[in-house]
Amino acid sequence: MAEKSKLIKPVVVHTDNVARELLRTAHTNKVHVDTLDFLIYDISTYARSVEEMHEGEWLLLDEDDLDQYQGRERLVDGELEFKQEYDIEIFTKVENDAFSHFYANIGANTNVTSVYLAIKAGSILKYYDELKNDFETFIMKKKLRANIMLMLFSEDLDATIDTLIARVRIASELVFAKKEVLLIAQGVDIVPTIDDKLINHIENRNSAEDEYGRIDYSNRGFVLATNKDDLIFEYIKVKEGKSGRDCRGKFLEAPEPRGEHEPTFTFTENIRVEEDDETTKFFANISGYIVEEGGKYDIDTRVDVEEITFKSTGKIDAGTDSDITINVKQDDVFKDAVGTGIEVNVKEIDIEGGVGAKAKVHASKAKINGQTHKESYIEADDMFIKIHKGRALGKSVKIDRLEHGTVEAEEVTIEQALGGRVKAKRVTINTLGSHVTMEASEFIKIGIFKGSENKFIIDPIYSTQLQEELNENNLEVETLERRIRQVQEEADEYEELIEKSKISFLELKKKIVQLQKNRIKVPTPILKKYKQFRDVQEKYKELNGELSNAKTLLEKENVKHLVFQEKIFGAKITSTDYFKGHNEIIYRLVNPKTEIKLNVNEGSSDRTYMLVENEFGAINIEAVEDDD
Repeated sequence: MAEKSKLIKPVVVHTDNVARELLRTAHTNKVHVDTLDFLIYDISTYARSVEEMHEGEWLLLDEDDLDQYQGRERLVDGELEFKQEYDIEIFTKVENDAFSHFYANIGANTNVTSVYLAIKAGSILKYYDELKNDFETFIMKKKLRANIMLMLFSEDLDATIDTLIARVRIASELVFAKKEVLLIAQGVDIVPTIDDKLINHIENRNSAEDEYGRIDYSNRGFVLATNKDDLIFEYIKVKEGKSGRDCRGKFLEAPEPRGEHEPTFTFTENIRVEEDDETTKFFANISGYIVEEGGKYDIDTRVDVEEITFKSTGKIDAGTDSDITINVKQDDVFKDAVGTGIEVNVKEIDIEGGVGAKAKVHASKAKINGQTHKESYIEADDMFIKIHKGRALGKSVKIDRLEHGTVEAEEVTIEQALGGRVKAKRVTINTLGSHVTMEASEFIKIGIFKGSENKFIIDPIYSTQLQEELNENNLEVETLERRIRQVQEEADEYEELIEKSKISFLELKKKIVQLQKNRIKVPTPILKKYKQFRDVQEKYKELNGELSNAKTLLEKENVKHLVFQEKIFGAKITSTDYFKGHNEIIYRLVNPKTEIKLNVNEGSSDRTYMLVENEFGAINIEAVEDDD
């Protein structure tokens, strides 16, 4: 094991690599390299010209020559080489020198074109007359241990050292409160070469990773959707780099740029080009999807396919704002037009055929001339379904035949319902079968009764969104009521305190007025007590203001609550036919939360029902004359 305290016999060497000589001496003497120090007796800098087939002789550079070679033009000359040789004496380091408490390490950027001295926080430098010379030597030694050339890349080092030494001289003893970094050598940075590149932004968008780093391989980019003014392609032009030289004297050559991807395709007027010195960009002039035929690109808005499946197209995510219409026409009645588990997201879709299990269709407008599977999901503002067994969510929904499916919308019109569940503001069913549950906030209209065991529910909170709004309203009411109680209790306490202190406060105020009138300074305790009284009054005023605001907000929230409730009294259940079999009518009240029910048995001649409040305040479901 190395012994730090062991003294070695000083040795003088001539070398072109000080760091290597220090390691060799440490190994020979079985000591740690950090225990060694050295003196620099001589520094020789050489340059030579290197041509393609010939190496010139090394030329020793004097001080004037060094100045000539320090310019960027000479340093980036690829036909020049530099080297340095040093005469040094290696010996055991003296522990108690001027830099014993100056902790600094040398560092560099990746290309070693910038070299730094990092001074650790807590380091100490004391001033003495020879500090500048010794600090310059300190830096030179640090550089040589890191194989950094001296002088050639130190053009601005004198000014850096002068600034630091001035600080030490002013402080006498400078303690570094935080880490500091000094630039001690600067080569010439290489400017990277840029090879050309053609980027397909639309394809990249489809193959991008999600937030968990996963790629959706089911999205095979069958429809590459784009919006108007989207960037479609981007060509990065070649750019020549600039060579440099690192602080070890090594020439850093910038390679020649490669240009292999310059666009050769053509395009229609639906795509425009914008070009500058660095890039050529291709933008969409209209919304739609990218099509390519024979090397010519265009943007179209209609897609015609036989089916949408994992095998044929993969999922389609064009977006409901993309101005794309997909027409799916499946002639085979035994196949689904939209396959099992597939997902489609498009502005408009027209499906001739069925929608498979676990398939999801999202659109602004959807037309399905087929059957939806019981595990399918369709969402569209405007929707038509021929035979519906799955789940549908929209604004305006029309269905030819409902077969135990579910629907939630603002307005639903069904030709024939043979079981299922419907939620909407307005529900119209022309032919009603059995086991259908209908929930509406405004009306339910039935044409012909063909079955029984149906439920007619009037609920002002018919949708999930309305339920969330009501929940928020209830929570806000509870929060405000609780806050009002708390503020009221606190305000009552302050009011009682003010009432008890009223006489004392008036006397204190009178005393202050008298003292001021007689031009006598009011004692600090009296002023302090008066301020305490005033603070209590201000706090009471503030609490009353908060209480008033809270009560106003509560009143507004209660009005919202009443709006939900009032809607129920105008809601009707009507039929142009007699009620058949056993059917149940339910009206759901919001406040208090309760249900009022009425069983309508077969043979009843009543065709319109509403919620009626009698003169005693009792609320019941009653048959009424229909005004429509």
